Amino acid sequence: MSQPSTVSVDDILRGQNVTLEKGLTESEVQARRNTYGSNELEQEERTKLWKLVLEQFEDKLVQILLLAALLSFALAFFEDNWLEAFVEPAVILLIL
Repeated sequence: MSQPSTVSVDDILRGQNVTLEKGLTESEVQARRNTYGSNELEQEERTKLWKLVLEQFEDKLVQILLLAALLSFALAFFEDNWLEAFVEPAVILLIL
C-alpha cells in the first residue's frame, strides 16, 4: 500500500476488509493484536526527581559557581558589614 495519507478512505477500508458501519469483529481485532501487537506506546521508565537534581551538579560550570558561592560565603564571615557580604553568594546561588 502507498502512503496512507494519499489513499482514499474507501480504498483503505477495502484493503483492511472492513466497513465504516461495522468495523472489525472482535475475533478480527484479537487476531490483529496477536499479529501486530497492541496499539500502545511503551512506557519509558521515569527518572526520579532526586536523580535529576543531582545530574545538575555534574556540569563543570555549576561546580565552579558552587565553589565560588562557598568561597564567597566563607569570606563573608570576615567582612565588617556581614549583611552586605552575604548578598554576593546569595546571588550566585540564585543563578544556579
